[in-house]
Amino acid sequence: MHNDKYFALRFRSDDGVHKKGDIQHEGGNVMYIGQTPECALILPSHADYADTCYAVIIKNIGDEGWRIVRQETTADIRINGIPLELVKNLHHGDRLTFDHTEMTFTEEQGVAPQEVYVSRRGNKALWGVLGMLAVALVAVVFYLVQRDKDVFDVFASEIESIYKIEADTLLVLNSSNDTLDVVGVSRADIGTGFVTD
Repeated sequence: MHNDKYFALRFRSDDGVHKKGDIQHEGGNVMYIGQTPECALILPSHADYADTCYAVIIKNIGDEGWRIVRQETTADIRINGIPLELVKNLHHGDRLTFDHTEMTFTEEQGVAPQEVYVSRRGNKALWGVLGMLAVALVAVVFYLVQRDKDVFDVFASEIESIYKIEADTLLVLNSSNDTLDVVGVSRADIGTGFVTD
């Protein structure tokens, strides 16, 4: 089993370049942080520090952890809220702040996924949640369609027994003398009735 150690920086907030939860892995011994081309971790542009390297994280002698070394003298760099003077050893869980970019330093065991790269933390979880929501939505739609289909089937089977009758003349049976009287219909009346055998 490989027992190498490497570090990862996990972003604690959005900063215009990174999203909260992004992970910057470092498999080598040096990581420059800033806005210059050699920087593995690029920070958002800042008018006061354009084209500047803020700091470098390097492995301590004897492979005993890492330290951060300030490269820019006036930039706001803090470790756990305390301004970085020049050099400080880093420990698992330390909070690093560069202007408005916040991240957590973590020490990892094993082989780094790549030499240097940014990955999205939580994308699998996000897709999992979206997948579950999609399945739930399909289930609800299926239920509603089946429910409405059952109602429609009942309606369709009964519609044949409903009739509309229009008449302009009525024949009324006079039961006292068994004669038929003809009655003219001058307006459309609406009512209900039953047809029997």
